[in-house]
Amino acid sequence: IELREDEFTQALPHLKAFGLKAAAVTSPLKTVAFQAAAQATAEAQALKSANTLVYKNHRVFAHNTDVLALRELAKNFKGKEVWLWGGGGVKNAVLS
Repeated sequence: IELREDEFTQALPHLKAFGLKAAAVTSPLKTVAFQAAAQATAEAQALKSANTLVYKNHRVFAHNTDVLALRELAKNFKGKEVWLWGGGGVKNAVLS
């Protein structure tokens, strides 16, 4: 579902009413997803960004898997030059 940043917070209750239990979030919505969550994992807090939202006990929980994914991906490219394109979320994950 395509949402603009200014629609994200208002859309969450509607998405939940449609039965959404979890969501994968992509840029540019990762920062607003983090801000909309009632609670966040240490990974999401470190980046101030969430790419995973889960509804549990009527609350939104945020998580971020970017750093874990980049670490796993890096194992395949040891000793090789790598170019990575992305916005602030990717940059923050690489820097961390």
